[in-house]
Amino acid sequence: MDIQFITALLLGLIAFVYIGKQIIKQFTETEKDPKCDNCPVPEGTQGIGKKEKGSLKKMLD
Repeated sequence: MDIQFITALLLGLIAFVYIGKQIIKQFTETEKDPKCDNCPVPEGTQGIGKKEKGSLKKMLD
């Protein structure tokens, strides 16, 4: 193997590891200073995701 090919493989491996670490960091760490810390929640979206008894029946009516 010539030196250029080995150098290219080494640089590619380093780049792959760096990008992998960045992706893992993106999903595991929380944002230190969120941009929208005190944003008000619109009234219509507060109940989304909460399950209530008979909620399916209410939706169908």
